[in-house]
Amino acid sequence: MKKSCVLWIFAMLMLAVGMSSCGSFDNSSQPTEANAAEVSNVRNSGCMNEPRAEGLPDKVLVMKKDGDIITCELQGYYTNCAAEYFDIQTEYAKGKGAPDSLFVDVSPVIPSEADCTCPFTVYFTIRDMKADSFYLSCWLYSGMVSFKESNEVRVEISSELVKLDDDSRYYLYMPSQQAMLRGLKIEGKDEYRIPSTVNYNGQDYNVVSFIGDVFYGKEVKKLFLPRTIQRIGEDNAEFNNAFNNAFPLLETIEVEPGSRMFSLVDGVLYSSNQKSLYCLPAASKRTSYTVVDGVERICQRAFANCTNLKSIRLPESVSVIRPYAFESCKNLESIYILGKLDRNMTNHWSFVIDYWSYLETNPTSMPTLYVPESEIAFIKTIYDGTVLPLP
Repeated sequence: MKKSCVLWIFAMLMLAVGMSSCGSFDNSSQPTEANAAEVSNVRNSGCMNEPRAEGLPDKVLVMKKDGDIITCELQGYYTNCAAEYFDIQTEYAKGKGAPDSLFVDVSPVIPSEADCTCPFTVYFTIRDMKADSFYLSCWLYSGMVSFKESNEVRVEISSELVKLDDDSRYYLYMPSQQAMLRGLKIEGKDEYRIPSTVNYNGQDYNVVSFIGDVFYGKEVKKLFLPRTIQRIGEDNAEFNNAFNNAFPLLETIEVEPGSRMFSLVDGVLYSSNQKSLYCLPAASKRTSYTVVDGVERICQRAFANCTNLKSIRLPESVSVIRPYAFESCKNLESIYILGKLDRNMTNHWSFVIDYWSYLETNPTSMPTLYVPESEIAFIKTIYDGTVLPLP
């Protein structure tokens, strides 16, 4: 999670504590400062190849405190088998008339995805944590933790899958009253709004996440994203544009003001810091598109099913093109790549237009790539179509 999001998150945390059964205080108080807590010794067990239980198995976070050092062990972290390492982001806020706050986010780094998931155990150390009690926000868990009676705290991060009256399905996280959208089918509607809250048994839950493949609505033309969305999936996985496959007639995406995850640029969905391009709506009438300067990553299926597109221009800032970024762009004729691509995060799957024709090595359906002369040799190792120097 980017640091521009952090102050907003802490404000939400303070409000959440006031409503949570874990503790209460004057929720008008605000943290006085926010600093990155030092993280070290990050490692993981590697894929443990254990059978996965039905639904989302519980995660367990074991934290041991020695002085101002907390060693952490996260057990049961399920993600793609190809995850190589885990990026740990932390923020610490000193409270003013309120408990101190610690925000922890763990994201898997997956250079090239495999068609499987497996459990990992992730280990890391947080340094310079002088407070013995603080409010912890970790994945989809929020609550107070205290080392005053013991130097070890065990946090269980559990969820319950429920079905609501509209046939939608959500994972509910009871300690923090948060929800993740898991299943949805939209019929007979040309517009859909992901709700910001859902109610179950008289309790409201903030909708803070969704799993990418939950959507289906062949008639949907307009999609609304609430500002409560903070992450993708439970493990804050890389954004994989499922909107275009689910909504082939999608023309418009709207984002509620104040979103800390999404931004819109001329109707195209980007990350809030505009470093990643998430989605050009499938039914956009554009025949050519130039990606905003400063974007570094073209996410998975960002242009999927954009059949009107004939030409795409990527600025020099783009260094990563993720798998299937241009999937089913059947009329795409040319891609202009002005910069140097990351050799580890960009591969042959990045340029697959049609999966089956790719397996049959049919380059006739592939667009021409125009790249800097210094990139031609590398691109030809991962792309079977025509590669030419930039005009």
